[in-house]
Amino acid sequence: MVLGDRKFCSLDLANCLKSKEVSFCLRLQKNHCIEMDDLIWQRLYERGIVPRTSFYVQGKRVRKTRPVTGFELACKWKKNYGKYQVKEAWFILTNLGSLPAAINAYQQRMGIEEMFRDCKKEGYDLEGTSLKGNRLINMILLMTLADSSAIFQGTE
Repeated sequence: MVLGDRKFCSLDLANCLKSKEVSFCLRLQKNHCIEMDDLIWQRLYERGIVPRTSFYVQGKRVRKTRPVTGFELACKWKKNYGKYQVKEAWFILTNLGSLPAAINAYQQRMGIEEMFRDCKKEGYDLEGTSLKGNRLINMILLMTLADSSAIFQGTE
């Protein structure tokens, strides 16, 4: 399964994944458009979505510049995510078949984001080490062991 945030998403990528029958959840930017009726387009942010609402549509045409046909769109706006107030809805282009499946899959990205944060300056500062080759691989293995140990201790 491919999970992608707003910077990663492209409709061309979605088409490619769909053609290869790969599952995906790609978050769209709110300025993408969805075809509401025949040739009547609406930007996602104009849908009037408010906190604590969600919707799921199938077989819709989506576009940023040129239309792409036959996608599913999941939308959910949580009121809060832990202690953080969520400022906008998630608009997720997917092929998973239901709102719960798309939201559950996309939520897995949050763990990935935490891992990236750990690798950066707030954690191991991997980018600042300038390591290459086997030394880089050894450092990544050591970080993996440290993260796994922390997860196991936290789980217990």
